[in-house]
Amino acid sequence: EQRAVLMLDIKWKLLLQSPSSGLVASYDKIIEAREKGQDRVKPANARGRVSVAEFNPFFEDEEAIGRFDSDREGPKPLKHRLKKLPPGCKHHVFVSHKQSSAADMAGLLATTLESRGLEVWYDQMVQGNLAEAEMKRGIKESKCYLLLLTKDVFQSDAVRMELQTAMDLGKPILLVHESQTNLPGFAPFSEYTETCPPQASHLFKELESMPFQRRTYLADPFYEELIARIDHC
Repeated sequence: EQRAVLMLDIKWKLLLQSPSSGLVASYDKIIEAREKGQDRVKPANARGRVSVAEFNPFFEDEEAIGRFDSDREGPKPLKHRLKKLPPGCKHHVFVSHKQSSAADMAGLLATTLESRGLEVWYDQMVQGNLAEAEMKRGIKESKCYLLLLTKDVFQSDAVRMELQTAMDLGKPILLVHESQTNLPGFAPFSEYTETCPPQASHLFKELESMPFQRRTYLADPFYEELIARIDHC
């Protein structure tokens, strides 16, 4: 709190770097250009102009999380009335993901579920390096197992071990896949069916995978349905 107070009088400017060209532009200038319907804006690190559209990825979730230069948060999610966890369970769901292709997706999903009243086991919420025994215990103490399907997910030894553990324990399994084709974690669904471990191939015939949603008008019904599936496991 003291640090926050000291920072109040420090002048600062928010800059965004284009994911495609690497050019940097002022957040305020980009906002102004978007509001005026302008196509280009002056970059802060080069001459000429840069396309405003290059910065569109930064604004895809603005409705949900609020502006970058404001402490205002997005819409407050409702808490859900959930069934009591069964004996021996400490978590509603264990979130399994490949770190290199689903870290942001897993973090957003876990945080949102927790904000809606669920107990979530997610490796980034646990300090230090996790041993295999700890991850297996996390699955055992979770009501169900949620696998996030992203590019090369089954190349992860940890994911394959977690999936096998969940099947061995008879845990209900839920699937969610990356749905935005412009993100690095996206892969055609055929990749998952072709690369999954043979002992898990039946999951793609028996289960319906839910497309992950980030935009508010799609995210709300997505989480409603996901939480309902978790609660009914």
